[in-house]
Amino acid sequence: MKNDLEKLMKEQILRTDKKVLEIKKSNCKFYPILENAKQDFEKLATTNFTHSIPSEEKLIPPGFGEIVRRETLVELRIEIVKIAELFGFGIFQVPSKTELVKMDKYIGKFLFESLGITPSVAATLEMWQFLNICVVPDVIKWRWDREDKNFKKLQERYLSSNLNYLGAQWWRYYLFNILCENKNQEHSFERYLKLPDDNLRVTYDSSSTRGLPNYYSNIINWFYEFSKDFRVIGKDGTRDLFRECRKKFNSKLGHRLYFAISKEEQKELYKECFDEVLKSLLPSR
Repeated sequence: MKNDLEKLMKEQILRTDKKVLEIKKSNCKFYPILENAKQDFEKLATTNFTHSIPSEEKLIPPGFGEIVRRETLVELRIEIVKIAELFGFGIFQVPSKTELVKMDKYIGKFLFESLGITPSVAATLEMWQFLNICVVPDVIKWRWDREDKNFKKLQERYLSSNLNYLGAQWWRYYLFNILCENKNQEHSFERYLKLPDDNLRVTYDSSSTRGLPNYYSNIINWFYEFSKDFRVIGKDGTRDLFRECRKKFNSKLGHRLYFAISKEEQKELYKECFDEVLKSLLPSR
């Protein structure tokens, strides 16, 4: 069963990569928005979260650029549903939390590569609200319904600036910077799949306050480079090591110093922090 699932995933990646090229060639960069997302969400809840992509003439542009055609939104839904189906969507299968997190990462990869948007466009919350509510509301409901028993919490998966589902997956993948420094895409994605979800959550939740270019992609890459030869004992060991390294690095780096020293010097400083934290966590080293 596991081998069959892995085979299906690989086939889906190939289909997704082909679809990515098709969508990129269409030069689609701007997506519709919702003007009253909370009201639209309340209406959605009365329809048992059935998706409904508005007709072409009812799509609301974001105020700049030419928005994609409705057929692009339909194709977007088809591809996301295909990914979700690999993890049990639509067949009443209840996957483990680990499998759901893996699904999140596959969806994040697809969104990042297929939407063709810049971070400034991705900062448009109303766009994500449209995609969540109109394009794949049933997938999101299925993904979070068992964990978010509170209706208000579920609502945040559609509307919140930090917790809205599709937006969070795009930003997490962007922050990981899977394509930075011309690294092999598939190799990097394998590393992304292995990155603990808690680390991704810390990275994503902190990104809006740090505001430094390539900051998080750099420390994630450095962390895995320096930690690959060590086994951190304990359930939360890797997460604690990552967090403590980040905290120590932040305290030594400072905002101004970030722009005053080279990337190589930053890496050396991070290595010092890593060694200090590792020594404190593993005194027997």
